Amino acid sequence: MGVYNFSAGPSVFFPEVLEQIRDQLIDYRGSGCSLLETSHRSPHYDAVHTRALTLLRELYHVPNNYSILFCTGGATQQFAMLVDNFLSQGGTALYVTTGAWGKKALEDAQVRSNAYPHARIIEQYCSDQFVSLPPSHVFKTVTDVKKKQGGNDTVYAHITSNETIHGVQYQAYPSSPVPLIADCSSDLLSRPINFEHLAMIYGGAQKNIGPAGVTVVIIHNALLEKASEVLPPAYSYKSFAKKKSLYNTPPVFAIWCLQLTLEHIKKKGGLSYISDHNAHKARLVYTVIDAFPDMYRCPAVPECRSNMNIVFTLPDATRDAMFLEQARSKGFIGLRGHRSVGGIRASLYNAMSIEGATALAEFMKEFARTYG
Repeated sequence: MGVYNFSAGPSVFFPEVLEQIRDQLIDYRGSGCSLLETSHRSPHYDAVHTRALTLLRELYHVPNNYSILFCTGGATQQFAMLVDNFLSQGGTALYVTTGAWGKKALEDAQVRSNAYPHARIIEQYCSDQFVSLPPSHVFKTVTDVKKKQGGNDTVYAHITSNETIHGVQYQAYPSSPVPLIADCSSDLLSRPINFEHLAMIYGGAQKNIGPAGVTVVIIHNALLEKASEVLPPAYSYKSFAKKKSLYNTPPVFAIWCLQLTLEHIKKKGGLSYISDHNAHKARLVYTVIDAFPDMYRCPAVPECRSNMNIVFTLPDATRDAMFLEQARSKGFIGLRGHRSVGGIRASLYNAMSIEGATALAEFMKEFARTYG
């Protein structure tokens, strides 16, 4: 039986991309061997690597004064790398926490900053509920921090663009008086981006554009120039940029899958198409939630709701369990909410089809009418 996979990540792939991977895995383009056993210095892999970088720049309309890097270690490793690269000589970073992953980024940065006596991490807008996003004046706080600290410069402000656990998402990036860095792990390439407001974005591939193993970093060259010169190369953004992300063996399989996914997105119509596709899917499910308020309760403030991760609960744990059991019997998998919050979570990443979102919405209607 086929299933609809609503897992929060690793997540559903485009079927067409999976078929390409299957067909080319053993004998890559007539080479007689798999790309997985081919040197990362070979012409075959060089073409994949270069094409993936080119497609990222093309699809996102990345300006020429930004560098695109392929890193490893997932987005979580970036939490420490940001501090190593930009605060090792001192300075302040502002962390705006709007959910569990923003909190994790803050906590890891605080731990790493202990290695640097003049580094300072400031938290802003932390709410226990994590149901909304901060007012714009929060980002002006960094200007006040600068004035109070004199020479201790505020190097960057950090946000999480989409919170997978709590289901809130920035629908537009805020303006910041200092370089703004965004963890985009769960909405990477799900919509166009205006890089005018962003000094850097980063994100693991395993939700929207590929398998786990590669992390995309897109960084303004002016910020890149501020990165530390004295880090081990494997932890240095400058090293990754200088070596074109080939300082050591890159995650070949993950980058190849990413390249195939980007080719598919381009063929479909690019990020304009993907953005409309994702918004349509989200509307289908949110419409049912709003139509049955006695059954489905979405904690996120409506204007902050995520198009990627729709989080909701039923009136009691018994009905949560019943919903999940019946959903699974009908081929809907990956709907259990994160263990820290419970409830239900439907992840509608790029590769989830309109058909899948429609089927889930119809199931939700039927369940509400039967058990409401």
